[in-house]
Amino acid sequence: MKLFRVLYFLSSFKKGDFIKEVRIINQLDLDAFSKLTGDHNQIHKNLKGNRPMIHGAFLNSIVAAIIGTKLPGNGSIVVSQNFKFPSKCFANDPIEFYVELLDVRKIIQVHYKCTQNNNVVFKGDAKLIMNKKMNNVE
Repeated sequence: MKLFRVLYFLSSFKKGDFIKEVRIINQLDLDAFSKLTGDHNQIHKNLKGNRPMIHGAFLNSIVAAIIGTKLPGNGSIVVSQNFKFPSKCFANDPIEFYVELLDVRKIIQVHYKCTQNNNVVFKGDAKLIMNKKMNNVE
């Protein structure tokens, strides 16, 4: 019965399904993330008129939240990931997060990218599995 729930859940998504979200991260968000992680690198601060850069791990955390709660959603577990940061990402400008399902089998494959002001600031691929004990319930 548990396996049936997982298969039913996976069949509700198909290759090519995607989600887009737009977020704006401000200095208060960066400060909270710095406090949580201990990463107090000065590039994440608005000092001497410099625009604060967003932590790469912060961007990755938002992508992980989208994968874990929306697409494919509850019960998904990242088992591997490859990513790059081709451009800098700054606070206070909108960031578009895009996640697309590339393959929906026992191993689910997703591609994601984040853009800001028409620049790709974060992109990557991940392989996921579904936790067989989880239902698609929030």
